[in-house]
Amino acid sequence: MKNNTTITHTYFLAVLFFCGCLINAQETFVDVTEHAGIEHQYEVYEGTFGGGVTVFDFNNDGFEDLYITSGIQADRLYLNKGNGTFEDVFKGSGLEVTNEYVTQGVVSADINKDGFRDLFITTITTTDGKNVIPRAKNLLFLNNGNATFTNVTKAYGLEEFNSFSTGPSFGDIDADGYPDLFVGNYFQEFTGKLGIIKDATIVSANQTARSYLLKNNEGKSFKNVYDDYGLGHKGFGFGGVFTDFDNDQDQDLLVNQDFGYKAVPNFLYQNEYPNDRFEDVSQQTEMDLKI
Repeated sequence: MKNNTTITHTYFLAVLFFCGCLINAQETFVDVTEHAGIEHQYEVYEGTFGGGVTVFDFNNDGFEDLYITSGIQADRLYLNKGNGTFEDVFKGSGLEVTNEYVTQGVVSADINKDGFRDLFITTITTTDGKNVIPRAKNLLFLNNGNATFTNVTKAYGLEEFNSFSTGPSFGDIDADGYPDLFVGNYFQEFTGKLGIIKDATIVSANQTARSYLLKNNEGKSFKNVYDDYGLGHKGFGFGGVFTDFDNDQDQDLLVNQDFGYKAVPNFLYQNEYPNDRFEDVSQQTEMDLKI
């Protein structure tokens, strides 16, 4: 019994020593926001809906930069200086037109395969108060490769897509090497103040929106193929995520919706590539979540 006790005590001490080493070896996170030069606060429009951020190396120097939407305020384009600090280079970047809109989501990808990451920014209305929700277009910017961007929204066929848009996501749905785009839309129409949103005020068939599935035409334009690809649902869309959930080497789509328990649930769409369509597999995969 004495030997067993000794062995037990030795084992217990060894476990404590091992755990102590792991605890001591674990590095903790430190808030370096101020030191890094990040000074940003999203200002919501009418008291609801937050904003987005994309991490992308816009000048190809090997350091990840940031674009952060700001709602009513001016957005931020933070250049990573490579020494743990960032510099806001928004002014003079060609992105200043976003000041005319209440910006919401943002995503980046090299849409024309020129080697530089471009930007797509979703909006919900204009900042001048003249447009009624959802009368606001989303914005597409090409990266010029010299730390500036060009607004190509109209040139790429996106001028007339006026919506209350939320989360965008890039994914190559037809495996042609050009990133396509899914955009979540929240409202079809809404006349009240966003700050009073609740079940009773927004859950109706007239207000749920159709999202966009924008197919990239060899880096020259986008076309909405939402119906062509068999999506067709309405809902209070928060956006979507492209992922190959079935490991068949094509991009499937998970759509996230608000008020699913009262209106329209989430969707999981299986890409039927090489056929130009998606199959709704939400129920059989139990991904029709009502949250």
